[in-house]
Amino acid sequence: MLACSALAVAFSIGRLTQGNTTLSGAVSHQGSVLDSRSVFHEPGRQPANANAGKPVKVRSVLSATQNGIEHQRHKDGDERLANAESEESKSQSFVADDVDAFVAEFESAVAREDIAAIQSLMRKIPNNPAYAESIMDIVKAGSSEPLRLYAAEALVRIGTPESVSSVLDQGLAALREGDSDLARELSYSLESLSTVEGTRPLLDLLSGTGRYAGLNDTLPDELRAAARKAVRNVTDRKAVGEVAAELYLDLAIAGNDGALLELFEGVAHPNMLAVLAVQSFRSGESENATGFLDRLVRIDDESAVQAIIEAGSAEVGLFDDVAERLYSWSLDHPIQAQPGLYLEYVSNSTRSPNERILGAYGLAGVANRDETVGILAKVLAQEDDPGVRANVASLLDHLKQPIP
Repeated sequence: MLACSALAVAFSIGRLTQGNTTLSGAVSHQGSVLDSRSVFHEPGRQPANANAGKPVKVRSVLSATQNGIEHQRHKDGDERLANAESEESKSQSFVADDVDAFVAEFESAVAREDIAAIQSLMRKIPNNPAYAESIMDIVKAGSSEPLRLYAAEALVRIGTPESVSSVLDQGLAALREGDSDLARELSYSLESLSTVEGTRPLLDLLSGTGRYAGLNDTLPDELRAAARKAVRNVTDRKAVGEVAAELYLDLAIAGNDGALLELFEGVAHPNMLAVLAVQSFRSGESENATGFLDRLVRIDDESAVQAIIEAGSAEVGLFDDVAERLYSWSLDHPIQAQPGLYLEYVSNSTRSPNERILGAYGLAGVANRDETVGILAKVLAQEDDPGVRANVASLLDHLKQPIP
């Protein structure tokens, strides 16, 4: 465990409201038991912060020797390499141990422009440094542009820190040589990333740390956007969030405000923000925890919902704030916040009671009120947990009231 300084982050984001109704004080806890209170503010309540919507600034941090948030250093992607496609590829009949045979077939498929064969090989390529080294040798030897671009995609699919870094290095070299078209094409390959460990060089690039120290301010917008997207799209979001949170805390110790702002506003990985919210609350920094949750609410992507619920179910002290923000997120994102987004939480008995209640509060903010009432009524009829039942019943009462 590494003790990190407390984060001193200035947040200027107000609560989200819709019409004249704001949900607050969603659920109260008595020990570990949920009670049935659900309080909705009366019409006319104003947002808590009149500066809502202004940019967030990251200020200086306290001394690293002071007590603060503790976090676990995670090995880069250990035991988290899989997405469904790469796992399936390991069981293919192709001679996966014969690196030379694979590379030869790969070069041949590209030379004859056999797209089907190239795609098949891409699906089969394992997360193995030996394959990465051989494919990097192809690029170093001087290859045609098609082979170079396919090789870049293969290296990103392999997903080791070294293989991903090699693609980034090629793109940066192309930029230095004035070949913006090649750099752009290489950046497209980042979409193929599926490993947690492969996100670390991207985070270093975006934050201007490690081997990419000082480069973050000179990145073209397209490369920056591609790197952010690649980090956010890796399937194991929880693990990526932990890696990004670790980097955030290290940067806080170093006082690197510019890099912190990139992670907070630019990358804004939902699970990173959830981890930091929980850790801030547990270190006694409730204001910072609130700020991280408020940043989560501003994320348009549906992945924000999973992260918000994760924070609320992990830390009971954040439960009320999370319930309010889920409701607000749904109100503020009527297109993304469809009932199906919350069904996995409210109707899945294997979910914890806390998760089911939080899912219900998110569902309560969905635009289609009639459909929401129908779903919650069915949940109430099937639910056995008294805390979940009480909260769902309270939400139903609220939703059945006339809209002001």
